[in-house]
Amino acid sequence: MGLNVSTSTPTQISSAVNIVPTKTPYNEATLWNLVQDWRTTNGKLAYIMDEKLCDYSAFRLEQIKRDWSHDGFRKMNKYIYEYTHAKTGGENLGRDFISEQDTLNAWLNSPTHLENLTKPFTHSCIKADSQGHSVQLFASY
Repeated sequence: MGLNVSTSTPTQISSAVNIVPTKTPYNEATLWNLVQDWRTTNGKLAYIMDEKLCDYSAFRLEQIKRDWSHDGFRKMNKYIYEYTHAKTGGENLGRDFISEQDTLNAWLNSPTHLENLTKPFTHSCIKADSQGHSVQLFASY
């Protein structure tokens, strides 16, 4: 029984082919890591990820797709604090950003968003979708 070996001539690949890198989907873990790195680089403690905040962040993410505002956070403050038992909290929103770094840069260049990132909040969670919408909730217990 003989071995079947292909003897076809290799095809040369043209060097004129343009390869366009594809953008990876917007990723909440990447944004989380960028925020954590920024905080620790700037002398702040890293956040503790809080599952209760993650639940509400996911809820807020769906809300902001329908109604782009902080109103949902303001209206739900009482329930957020009852559900999470947080003493204080805050929210950063982002939308239509091409990259996670663009989102962080926008937050850092906005006085109110930067204030949330520099307050002594201990817990946080970020939820985001592939279109560049993001919600970061903050809390201290």
